[in-house]
Amino acid sequence: METTLNVDGMSCMHCVNKVTKIISGFKSAKEVKVDLDKKEARFSFDESAVDLNNIIGAIKKAGFEASKR
Repeated sequence: METTLNVDGMSCMHCVNKVTKIISGFKSAKEVKVDLDKKEARFSFDESAVDLNNIIGAIKKAGFEASKR
């Protein structure tokens, strides 16, 4: 499933890299693209392998706000 999340709280490329690393840490996440200007993260993942709420929770735990678009 391909999805887009709104990600607030990113202010630099370090933030982009951190969010990318968090999402990529989920084995089923593929084609992760985080856009600082649009404040969004786009990626595909296997719904049977991971719950989207777990990904959102991991992003929030790192200090960012995340929600499904």
